[in-house]
Amino acid sequence: MGAFDEALTALKAGEETDLAKGIEAAAEALPRRGLCILISDLMGDAAGALKAAGALTARRHELLVARVIDPDERDFPYEGPVLLEGLEGGEPLFVDAREAAPAYRAAFARQAEAYAGSLRRAGISYGVVDTAGRWEAALGRLLAR
Repeated sequence: MGAFDEALTALKAGEETDLAKGIEAAAEALPRRGLCILISDLMGDAAGALKAAGALTARRHELLVARVIDPDERDFPYEGPVLLEGLEGGEPLFVDAREAAPAYRAAFARQAEAYAGSLRRAGISYGVVDTAGRWEAALGRLLAR
């Protein structure tokens, strides 16, 4: 395991992340043009994150976005009654997965397309990293674009 893997493994989920604020803080902290790589699940406020990403690139920073997705987040393979608990806190949610699955999958697909389309139109390199695979290969593909 490399140093990057060890650093990621050591992290613990906490409160909900404000992705837009994080991107804005990076833009403010960088004194000159540079390369930024955003590694995130991109859950949350897509409009705010996309606006902040645009502000970062407007400052002439190059941005690469790697969306980290667990297959279960994308596919929602659950059946029957389930208790869903977020890694970033909040109240657990009891749902009938069979009923919730179609709406969840549709919303997930809409959000994924919103990110992919918006980032592509802004000229920002975007790739998806599946947690079932190796992140190094996905990052290599992203850097090769």
